[in-house]
Amino acid sequence: KPGTEPSTPVTPAQVRTTIRITSTPAGAVITLDGKATGSRTPATLDVAPGGHLVALSLSGYTTLTRSVDVTKGRHASLAVTLAKAPPVVSGLLRVTSKPAGAKVKVDGKVVAGTTPLTVSVAVGSHALQVSLQGYETYTRTRVDVVKGIETVVVAQLVPVPADKDYVNKVSGFGFRYPGTWQIVQSQGSTEPPAWAEVRSPQGASVRVTVTDAGGATVEAYTAALKVELEKAGGVVSAVGPRTVKGIVYEHLVCTQGSVRTEYCMLLSAGSMYRLACSAPVDGIAAATPGFLVVLGSFYAAP
Repeated sequence: KPGTEPSTPVTPAQVRTTIRITSTPAGAVITLDGKATGSRTPATLDVAPGGHLVALSLSGYTTLTRSVDVTKGRHASLAVTLAKAPPVVSGLLRVTSKPAGAKVKVDGKVVAGTTPLTVSVAVGSHALQVSLQGYETYTRTRVDVVKGIETVVVAQLVPVPADKDYVNKVSGFGFRYPGTWQIVQSQGSTEPPAWAEVRSPQGASVRVTVTDAGGATVEAYTAALKVELEKAGGVVSAVGPRTVKGIVYEHLVCTQGSVRTEYCMLLSAGSMYRLACSAPVDGIAAATPGFLVVLGSFYAAP
């Protein structure tokens, strides 16, 4: 009608889908669908329509889990009574080590202090780790702790062998190899060898060999080696340069039957050196870390 103000459209209120969660006693932490909500009971949570998994946890009470279905635009409710958790029966675990002063983890959690120490833990089976700088970590996957008896574990720590240097005076090269490896020299020869072999403790078939290949250029030697390996039935791959700790090698990999060998060639002080790492195809990973130590430390004296 003339002179009448037009009416303002009414916007419907936003429709909420919620779950009202209460517990006795109150104050339980609410987890929704496996994710923390940051809320404690009592609380009302906005949720998506459909099924949800609600978990309530409170110190001294058993964690409770319930499924709740919520229809779009409706308000569901969940009211529960939490049951008291059974008392935790604990026992004593005493850990000592030789040498002392080691750090201790029980079930993956760090224990305050260093060995020797005594810690109160729940009765049952526990995983134990004892570690000290310069020593291999002592591990036990199962330590049984019983009520009324102090369980004692003595960890005899084994020193980690230090990396060692090898120098071949005949060919004038040297390198560092892991302390857990051995140098194997040629037997039956009165002359010092012009090569060196280092062997991994993971298996006698895992080895690194360093050979003085003379004065050939790296490119020519690598090309000839590739042809030679392929003629012998090997499958050659990964041809190209490889840099380890600033040292540039010409590199190729050959798989022949069940054995895989990684070759790295370097020209230094007028001589060409070939470093080769050989192992069964399924065991090459065991040799690679040690081989990188050798590659990264290799030098040839002028």
